[in-house]
Amino acid sequence: MASVKLINVNKVYDGGVHAVHDFNIDIADREFIVFVGPSGCGKSTTLRMIAGLEEISYGEFLIDGELKNSAAPKDRDIAMVFQSYALYPQMTVYNNMAYALKLRKIKVPRLDKDGNPVIAIDQREIKQLERAWKKFEKECVNEQWKVKNAFQLRIDALEMQLRGLTADKEEEKQKINGAIQVVKTAMDTALKALSDMRTTQINLAKENGDTAASGIEEKKQELTKAAQSVGINIEELLKTGLEKQIKKNGETLAYYKTTPVQIYDLKHMPKADIDARIKEAARILKLTPYLDRKPRALSGGQRQRVALGRAIVRRPKVFLMDEPLSNLDAKLRVAMRSEIVRIHEEVGATTIYVTHDQIEAMTMASRIVVMKDGFIQQIGAPNEVYRNPANMFVAGFIGTPAMNFLRGTVEKGYFKIDVTGEKIKLTKEQTELLKNYEGKRLVYGIRPENLIYQDDEKFAEFKDCTFKMEVSMVELLGDIVNVHGFVNDKEVILKTGNLYQIKDKTEIKVAIDSNHARFFNETTTKAITPDYCEYEEIEVTKSLDEDNVVIIEQKKGLFAKAVDGVKNLIGSIKEKSKAKEQSKNSDPKPSDGEKS
Repeated sequence: MASVKLINVNKVYDGGVHAVHDFNIDIADREFIVFVGPSGCGKSTTLRMIAGLEEISYGEFLIDGELKNSAAPKDRDIAMVFQSYALYPQMTVYNNMAYALKLRKIKVPRLDKDGNPVIAIDQREIKQLERAWKKFEKECVNEQWKVKNAFQLRIDALEMQLRGLTADKEEEKQKINGAIQVVKTAMDTALKALSDMRTTQINLAKENGDTAASGIEEKKQELTKAAQSVGINIEELLKTGLEKQIKKNGETLAYYKTTPVQIYDLKHMPKADIDARIKEAARILKLTPYLDRKPRALSGGQRQRVALGRAIVRRPKVFLMDEPLSNLDAKLRVAMRSEIVRIHEEVGATTIYVTHDQIEAMTMASRIVVMKDGFIQQIGAPNEVYRNPANMFVAGFIGTPAMNFLRGTVEKGYFKIDVTGEKIKLTKEQTELLKNYEGKRLVYGIRPENLIYQDDEKFAEFKDCTFKMEVSMVELLGDIVNVHGFVNDKEVILKTGNLYQIKDKTEIKVAIDSNHARFFNETTTKAITPDYCEYEEIEVTKSLDEDNVVIIEQKKGLFAKAVDGVKNLIGSIKEKSKAKEQSKNSDPKPSDGEKS
């Protein structure tokens, strides 16, 4: 199998829609990684970029340390299982699984008339490598676009500033026009230097595998100087491993041009090998009795296993699964979850799985990647993410029911709930953790299973951590009861056993097992931890999401910062224009007596 690495991967669609922001993850061999988040968070887009079905706008994608940004999907050695089974209805289960193997060609050693391996210069490999250069040169075009875009964003910002000036600001207009011309000149210089540098490197690599020449360093200095003259960090823009890849491709081509190697021919896989792979996959998936059936004669779960089998027989480096259980009923989904985990352990594949169902993520993953609005919110083992969420979004998304949030103030070893004034005692460790929040507001987080009903024998143990709750609905789930209610107009859920007769529209008393409490900064929504316990307050200028939570964004790259800068400038110009218009409209009109 293989390791997978994504470094600052971004996806920007036409029109400026930034779907994935600076995605970073290092996936070890044989790991089971789950991307989880609400619809539209960017998890499927990231998976499709890994598969090669979506182009990476910028950033690096590596399999076993090899850059694969420009590799075609078929050349990435990846198998993908989609939400729809996509089985051929006219074929049996056996033929559905065998179809890709029948089309596939494998390398077979060429033998001479005496049965000895043929050793020679491999012209076929040389031609394939030369064709690969054309694909690779596309990466250089993307690099040119990225550098040009960084300069163009500066020009656009200056031009918008220019359009916002009134007619009497002639001197300022001249200064801005001069600045625009400086950026344009620097851009032309930088693009030419970059083009010359890469062309020289590629030509040298093609000829002898080397990329070193005196002119290259000169062009690099010229490029850096042009970028720095307008405040652009060119090193960050070019941090893509492109130079290493040029050198590696050149050395590989030079090796095959000069070194005799064993010659292989491409031939279809033998029928016996295909049959052995299918029967092995059928055994793993428990499909042996159904190999002669057609898809219409199978249940939903069996069809899903056939789709998995079609991926398994290929023996790829990486398995990708995009919400494969979404079409199944609830009971079958539970069964298939354990099946997929069993298959993963038996096959030993590196697997990346996408779902919006956090229960699937918790039960299947070795590590979870929680996403929101294109940003990674937290990466960690399921239990770690559940017990120590990084922010309020993660705390509210992971866990069923979601974590309860109480808002209030820290006062002398107690947390005082807003409006009701009820006080919850803090432990010594919590008091020390929140010493910088004395007299300040924060959010007290507690999971529903850590709330204790008034008739429970454990209630007396936490009598200093109680509050009253208005019951709105009682949800019976067999041996578990979820009691929905309100504290200060904020919904709170109590998860308890079915031993108690709790009625709707009544007031009950609830205690908190304070050992499991978590605390969050009210404005940043970050979890308060020993590493982040200084009081911080930010002005919330945008509306909160549906969970009443501000999304914590990772540090943005240069491109994203430049885009945001232009957006902010546009907003500022619009606001000034609007204020000016309002000022004109509010000027008092002269009365009839004042007219001349």
